[in-house]
Amino acid sequence: MTIISRTWDKVLATILDLEIETNHFGGNSETHNITTKYKYEIEGKSYESRTLYFGQNLTFFASTIFSNSVKKYPIGSTTIVYVNPIKKGQSVVENDIKFIHYFNLTVLIVLLLGINYIYYWY
Repeated sequence: MTIISRTWDKVLATILDLEIETNHFGGNSETHNITTKYKYEIEGKSYESRTLYFGQNLTFFASTIFSNSVKKYPIGSTTIVYVNPIKKGQSVVENDIKFIHYFNLTVLIVLLLGINYIYYWY
């Protein structure tokens, strides 16, 4: 979706909400989640969406990315979003590939290789 969204229509949107949730799991372990909400208008019809970037709910160890997003998109500010020309309710604020996506993909590959090794050798 990230690459395809680069051809989507650019529309001006208003940021309604953007915050980071931090969950602590004993010791020093924590996870982060970002919640986003913005609105935009196309042909007189108003839409709301929550997608900051594709894969945002699959991102681990992303507090830096999320912190930068909060600074970059303060509540009430306007920004360009990319809107699917076929499904006007589908949109994304950032349509670039993040380093964290490569990190998550690498972790997944290592995990799958490990499972494969255990399955075939034991």
